[in-house]
Amino acid sequence: MLKAERPDVDEKRSDLLKLQGEFQVRLRQLEKSLLQALNDVKGRILDDDSIISHLETLKKEAAEVRTAGCSLSCVCL
Repeated sequence: MLKAERPDVDEKRSDLLKLQGEFQVRLRQLEKSLLQALNDVKGRILDDDSIISHLETLKKEAAEVRTAGCSLSCVCL
């Protein structure tokens, strides 16, 4: 129905849904990276500066992806 009456809106909706799916995939990739980094730690996690830096980077990127995903959810509704 929307496609027939407002093809421009339908196309934008489709693009937003695709982008939202891409954000979900990226979050899964970040989660895998986090688990791999934690698995690779030798010794105590808190003593490894590189893992702390990596975790902080992952946290920031995940927050950015979540924020972008949430803003898309609001637009789609």
